Amino acid sequence: MSEINRWSLRCENVTNSEGTHRYILRMEWDKTKKRATVLLIQPVNANPVELDTTTVNVINNLSRLGYGGCDIVNLFSLIGSKVDMKKSIPELSHENNLGYIERSCVKSDTVIIGYGTVGEGVRKIMDYQHELLHERLEPFKDKMYMICDPYIDKGLHPLCPRIKHSWRLVKMFE
Repeated sequence: MSEINRWSLRCENVTNSEGTHRYILRMEWDKTKKRATVLLIQPVNANPVELDTTTVNVINNLSRLGYGGCDIVNLFSLIGSKVDMKKSIPELSHENNLGYIERSCVKSDTVIIGYGTVGEGVRKIMDYQHELLHERLEPFKDKMYMICDPYIDKGLHPLCPRIKHSWRLVKMFE
């Protein structure tokens, strides 16, 4: 006897009118379970039907951890495959981006930092990250975690081979 199971992945994508900046990719597969905000680096595309490897890894790992949906937000809203460190922060991250990140954090049970070591050694990026974490997202520090290396508490990106299939979440602020 066969059994048919039907599941849906509902997606919502918010971009600027030109489609050059993506603010949020909202996904839901089980509305009865908790939600996460996942803060990554930069969106690769603005098409919610063409899921990139990072987005698939996020969905898979969150599902394994018992989540039913997430908002993927990014440090930088400019759509592209790699952060151009020569650009200014306003060029990389549209003025609306921080508001979307904050609103997503309000609605989520957990905030997960997954941008790894991007910007390490680049003062303007490090300053921007510090402002975001320690000023703008300070109200959410009690529910903030980072994706970490299995052996040490070092933040990693979801594509890192060591954590690709199994996330270890570590509380950001104790």
